[in-house]
Amino acid sequence: MVDRHQLRDSPERRAIASGQFELRAVGGDLELTGYASVFNSAYDVLGGPPYGWREIVDPHAFDVTLAAKPDLHLLINHEGMPLARTKSGTLKLATDSTGLHVEAALDPSDPDVQRLMPKMKRKD
Repeated sequence: MVDRHQLRDSPERRAIASGQFELRAVGGDLELTGYASVFNSAYDVLGGPPYGWREIVDPHAFDVTLAAKPDLHLLINHEGMPLARTKSGTLKLATDSTGLHVEAALDPSDPDVQRLMPKMKRKD
């Protein structure tokens, strides 16, 4: 059984259903759009009960962070070099009634984007 106190400052990973993102060609770039988080919908954390838990994201969860306009990065599995970022204008984040909406302009010549493209097209 996992002691929740052991989880402090450890990375958290969550899976998002592939149907929540779209990848399409726009001019010379690829555009990734979808929701990074959905409001008022239970997420299983660490597999959900009995060893993990369920979490529901409040519609105001991102208000303070987005108002501060930080330099946020779009990463594959929360690691590596950014595929897009808010500072450069290639990543746009906003909330709506559904959740945290993401729009990212991806460079098709980037090797990391090239590795991601077939997986996104297959909805993996």
